Amino acid sequence: MDSSGNCLKIKEVFFEFVNLDQTTGKTIADAILQCLSKHNIDVAQARGQVYDGAVAMSSEACGVQGRIKRVAPYALYTHCNSHVLNLSIASACKLPIIRNMIGVINETYLFFHNSPKRQRFFEQVLEISSCTSRKAKLKGLCKTRWVERHECYETFYEFYEFICISLVAIKDKNSHPGVYQPLDFSWDRETAIKAQGLFASLEKFEWLFTFLIVKNCLETVKPIEAKLQKSDQ
Repeated sequence: MDSSGNCLKIKEVFFEFVNLDQTTGKTIADAILQCLSKHNIDVAQARGQVYDGAVAMSSEACGVQGRIKRVAPYALYTHCNSHVLNLSIASACKLPIIRNMIGVINETYLFFHNSPKRQRFFEQVLEISSCTSRKAKLKGLCKTRWVERHECYETFYEFYEFICISLVAIKDKNSHPGVYQPLDFSWDRETAIKAQGLFASLEKFEWLFTFLIVKNCLETVKPIEAKLQKSDQ
């Protein structure tokens, strides 16, 4: 409510997309100011501005927030809360054991994603194994949105058994002959060796332990991340 007791409502309005020849602080700030002016917005009355922490955006001397503050002194700059959380989690995940775990997940995702043939085989394994999930593909790791990265972990956890079956069946067709029906598949030596290497990583206790710890820790962060991303939109 304002000082007069009137109830104020927050309203989000999209103005326009603007093509920029450069992404310097001056270029971006000028584009924002021109856009707001064109829509009859008094920039001097601005009370807040939110960006990421890149120098071009956050610098008081030459960044967007500093240049806009010269026009709107009360436009307080806030580093995007969702981005701050993402950076904090990313810094906490620089341990080699965690980076290796994430690398194996990404390699496994790409192993199926980059080959329609391997992806179709994985889908066949899901069908034959009577998997009840509505999903049929692994999710890739998003580098900026940790809530989506956690969804990647959840999907990987849900499909872990079927991923292992698929990899073992690719490296040794005789190990699971039942998953080669109704469509039969043949694999080159490079694919079989890659599948063997991925399975060897996925069955290690160290990898499993790290994966479960990270997944469970991120479960506590997911609601906060989702809320922050929603509020920043």
